[in-house]
Amino acid sequence: MALGQSCEPVLLGAADSPNRDYAVAMDGPLAFVCDLDTSVPLDHALVVLDFTDIAAPIQIGSLDLADGPWDVVVRDGLAYVAADDEGLLIVDVSDPSAPVLIGQGSGPSGAQGVDLANGFAYVAGGRSDGLWIFDITDPAAPVSVGFVTMPQHAFKVRVAGSRAFVASLGGGLQIVDVSAPAAPAVLGSLDYTCSGCSVNDVVVVDDLAYLAVQSWGLRIVDVSDPTAPVEVGEYRMDDLAYGVAVRGSTVLVGGASGLSVFDASDPTLPVMIGSLQTTPAGSAFRPALRDDLAFVPVRGAGPLVIDIGSCFGSGPCNDADFAEPFGVLDTADVSAFVDAFLAAETGADLDASGVFDLRDVTLFIGLFVGGCPS
Repeated sequence: MALGQSCEPVLLGAADSPNRDYAVAMDGPLAFVCDLDTSVPLDHALVVLDFTDIAAPIQIGSLDLADGPWDVVVRDGLAYVAADDEGLLIVDVSDPSAPVLIGQGSGPSGAQGVDLANGFAYVAGGRSDGLWIFDITDPAAPVSVGFVTMPQHAFKVRVAGSRAFVASLGGGLQIVDVSAPAAPAVLGSLDYTCSGCSVNDVVVVDDLAYLAVQSWGLRIVDVSDPTAPVEVGEYRMDDLAYGVAVRGSTVLVGGASGLSVFDASDPTLPVMIGSLQTTPAGSAFRPALRDDLAFVPVRGAGPLVIDIGSCFGSGPCNDADFAEPFGVLDTADVSAFVDAFLAAETGADLDASGVFDLRDVTLFIGLFVGGCPS
């Protein structure tokens, strides 16, 4: 795909979860959905949907929650949920038809973001709070081991290596050194003073942070020096930006009107190449990517399944497609993966755990043997 060439996202299916969906995590064909209720009485839940049949997904399980789920990560049969005043909830989903709450990490006043790395859970604690770090060695008894205050509202968090990147409503992007989990420390920040410019979400790939900035749109920040992050590119959207996902040079932003797709091959000049409206169903949040599909949580409707294959163009066909020519898995990809793995480059951390180990190798082999999606 040439730089800026347009693409056409295609709606393939939708699920009908009961309330408002704010986040979704994929594990194979299963979607784990943060379903948050604003009516009275409240009816919050973690909902499990089976998308084996994309056109006709079915709900196979759910777990009622005492407070609103805002974010979720699923790994090794466990779902880690940021659940507002309930803090960090750990749910056994090894039987997805019968999720069971097995652990809780208290402390955050309004947990709204969660990520996992290095055997720890990192939780954005909400308004007038900060970043919490929990040791999850025993998922039945997570232990708070570290905390650092954030300005304003700690909303979402993503961890890359020894850095945590916190999207802070009213406080911009905060970069935290988490190399010592018991003593996290803010290294640098980038604030936005424009009206309504809350940073609602962040994704970090290599030395670039991609931000969904509410009243602005997509902003791209060079974080190679974490003490002095510098914005290198932006795209002013005619929409409110709520969530962001990245694969290769393709960036997806969920907004008030729907999903927008950008080509960021040149991060200094991102170009919108496609979009799909989700209104009147509701606003779109951070997409979860699987192969050529985006599973998009929508406030006011269940997750939408959108085919975005045409937006990836000639980029990597999956996470094992390390080397050109893209779209073909061959010995060049194996060699490039091995080099990246030995050099501890972010791209080789396929399970996003912050640790380069046998799990990454196993994931690479599975993706390589599975081949490029047809």
